[in-house]
Amino acid sequence: MIRLPRANKQSFYYANWKEKTTEYKTDDDGNVLYVEVRGKQVPIEKEIPAHYTEPKAFKASMNMGGGRAEAVEFGVDMSDYSAVLTTPKGIFDITETSLIWFETKPKHKADGTVDENSADYTVAKVRSSLYYDRFLLAKRAKRNG
Repeated sequence: MIRLPRANKQSFYYANWKEKTTEYKTDDDGNVLYVEVRGKQVPIEKEIPAHYTEPKAFKASMNMGGGRAEAVEFGVDMSDYSAVLTTPKGIFDITETSLIWFETKPKHKADGTVDENSADYTVAKVRSSLYYDRFLLAKRAKRNG
């Protein structure tokens, strides 16, 4: 495995988008609760709305300058992004829907889910090479509330 020089690494958090899922209601002992429907026992479903996962800490190298090489590599206009993260290949499950925190720490809403408005960047593009994963980041406008 290829490693990044320790001196170039900085601390970040990332959270991934999680689609709506269905889970089953349980009692206090963790047993699935059922209801009878037309003579059959059917588990009681509860819908978990789409949300971002709990942020995970990680270390990576960040290039804030950007430039023509990144624009060509990612196939974007240089004004479309703010920075590029580089990590060893295959270590993190960051995707094009992930959020990144760098200047700030992740915040949570009253219901306990992550507050996506607290993120500093959105991952705009992902590219992999033989040894590295590179993530093109777009700066997010901060909103209160």
